[in-house]
Amino acid sequence: MMRSQVSLDQLGSPPRLEKLWELMDVAWRTCGCRQLHFDPKRYSAFYSHPVWELNGLFVEQDPESRRHREMFVAAIVERSPNRVLDYGGGYGTLARLIVEGCPEATVHLFDPYGPASSSESFDRIQVLGNTPYDLIVATDVLEHVHDPLRLLQQWSKLLAPGGWLLLANCFEPVILCHLPQTFHLSFSLPGFSRALGMQYIGPVGDTHAIWFQKVASTNPCWPLLRVQETWSQLLYPYRRFWQRWGAALRRRLPWG
Repeated sequence: MMRSQVSLDQLGSPPRLEKLWELMDVAWRTCGCRQLHFDPKRYSAFYSHPVWELNGLFVEQDPESRRHREMFVAAIVERSPNRVLDYGGGYGTLARLIVEGCPEATVHLFDPYGPASSSESFDRIQVLGNTPYDLIVATDVLEHVHDPLRLLQQWSKLLAPGGWLLLANCFEPVILCHLPQTFHLSFSLPGFSRALGMQYIGPVGDTHAIWFQKVASTNPCWPLLRVQETWSQLLYPYRRFWQRWGAALRRRLPWG
């Protein structure tokens, strides 16, 4: 705890998110990670770095982070799931809130790099169990993954027919561990999810989270998906440019 408190002091008073991002980038470079090359040992060192303990403490205290998670839980409660998986749940902040909001549900927590102690204090939060799940929630996961389509497929397989997937992602270059090769999903995530048997439903309130629902069990053509993924990545800069500047350009054009 002392190690975390020392780091927490580095964020200033009140703690600033921008300073936390700066410390994450320092940890990324220190561990020797690269955005275009996945090295399991280096990535494991990075995601086990004390800066993530600091991130967990920040999430617990930051009012905006807390508000978003409470809205996620309210949306989850509306669907009355019996089995919930919090994928990439870290120190269990969201899982604890789900347990409180869904007292009859079984809540599983899984994080490939998360601390084993994250679930020890909560009897009803268990480590990843058997399929199927009525609902999977994954916050700030896909932008950190080198093969997000494979992970989407895994979630689809873990879901029961008609099950729900709640995703919250930041496909932006906020920190170095946000991988640029995933940013195209800010435009194409619904399409790829549809190819993997999930239908886009809509946003969760005024948060950055979105709902998907499993509508089919699919066996996708991966060579075709990879071609589509490459095209989506190539088109991303143009889509992003038009999203930011398209309206202004149209106003300037003589026929706009």
